[in-house]
Amino acid sequence: MEKNVLMDMGGLDLLVGGGFPFGSLILLAGNPGTGKTVFSAQFIYRGAADYGENGVYVSFAESREVFLRNMLDFGFNFEELERQGKFRFLDMTTMKEEGVSAALELILNEVHGLGAKRLVIDSFSAMAQAFEKPIDVRVAVHLVLNRLVRQLGCTTLIIVEVPMGSERVGVNVEEFVADGILMLRRDEVEGRLIRKIEILKLRGRRLKDHRYVFTLDGGFKVFPSFALKEIGKPRPFKPLPDTPMHFSTGIIELDEALSGGYPRGSIVLLEVDENVPRGGVSSILNPVRLNFINNGNGVFSIPSAGLNADYVKRGLEPYADKRLFNRNVRIVEFEEGSQEPYTIALRGRSIMDDYEKFWEHIRAFKAETGKPVLGTIGYDTLEYIYPDDAAILIQQMVKTAKRIRVSGDLRINIVRPSMKITPHARYISDVHFKLVEAGGSLCLYGLKPRTGIYNIEVDVKEEYPKTRLTPIV
Repeated sequence: MEKNVLMDMGGLDLLVGGGFPFGSLILLAGNPGTGKTVFSAQFIYRGAADYGENGVYVSFAESREVFLRNMLDFGFNFEELERQGKFRFLDMTTMKEEGVSAALELILNEVHGLGAKRLVIDSFSAMAQAFEKPIDVRVAVHLVLNRLVRQLGCTTLIIVEVPMGSERVGVNVEEFVADGILMLRRDEVEGRLIRKIEILKLRGRRLKDHRYVFTLDGGFKVFPSFALKEIGKPRPFKPLPDTPMHFSTGIIELDEALSGGYPRGSIVLLEVDENVPRGGVSSILNPVRLNFINNGNGVFSIPSAGLNADYVKRGLEPYADKRLFNRNVRIVEFEEGSQEPYTIALRGRSIMDDYEKFWEHIRAFKAETGKPVLGTIGYDTLEYIYPDDAAILIQQMVKTAKRIRVSGDLRINIVRPSMKITPHARYISDVHFKLVEAGGSLCLYGLKPRTGIYNIEVDVKEEYPKTRLTPIV
């Protein structure tokens, strides 16, 4: 069985088949500022600190003092590893061409003397500048490849700087006998930073996908493609407290981004990109729904297009207080025969009659309980059910917004970018988030208020769905 070198960078080990192949040569390429040094430092640090694999970091671009100071920001205490005899930093920033041979010999001796199993050369691009001829560069790399990687079984990471505006991996790297090539990229979504890693090559591995989103928040972390996980024995959702001014979103990080949660009496717009998976919307809606239910408040919902009351129920009931679910939850079904206690049956023939019936149920609930109500409205369903009533839909949406602001309740409108009502929904919203898919990841960012991009994951370790947001930095 092939031995792997683990990296502990979020989901990267799993995504590449269990880690890098032991004793492999990996090229890590990217423009300046894409996270190459953090990746490489974490590769060395985790190996020495967690897996008993000593490491050597060779820098042709950054001094020891600067490297150690910068890496402390990520929790990497390399000085402690030096004291323990697990790590060496070789500062080659002042090396000239005449010293290249001596430098390579020093690297070989340090790796051998430390018994190192991990090596980083940062960067090949800087090292190559010390050589007069390209042939000399290739000879040097083959020396590293043959004596370190192949003979000593030292997994080696060589950093390659890609000039800004270029997509080319590096200087003559096409001729290297590399086992893997990774490319780090910085992109933007509506002026917001998003980071992506592309696995261009990894010998001997069949990869499901080749592009993933990552963050440098607390270190280098790669996010696997979004997927909902099964929960064996569901437990009740633990609600977060509301405040006098805000309703909790049910998501700790989102409450922090909104300085407390959704303002009471506000209209929230969740604009969902066309390629977002069905469970992606639930990852944002269900936490606030469950927070309302388990705090004793009401939830009234019109499911998005293609969904029904049973689908919404299955995402909520296993994690809700059963008594509160039956009393406080109502979900619209456009079927006259629906008899479930948690449904409101609407005919779908007269928009005004159906709106009035929907509001009758809300008024009755508030009169009986005195509790606030969350409404989650899938406007794609309403546009489909009432195709000739776009103007009335807009009028009712505006009228509803006035009611919500007076009552202090909360309304979340769900739309798609291409819908007729979307420009009007954007205009009247107090809070506006966009939900998009990027590199297989599910991402959220705010327009009102403006936020950076967050990756969305659903944690089920506590036996209920707990949405986690991680900033892309």
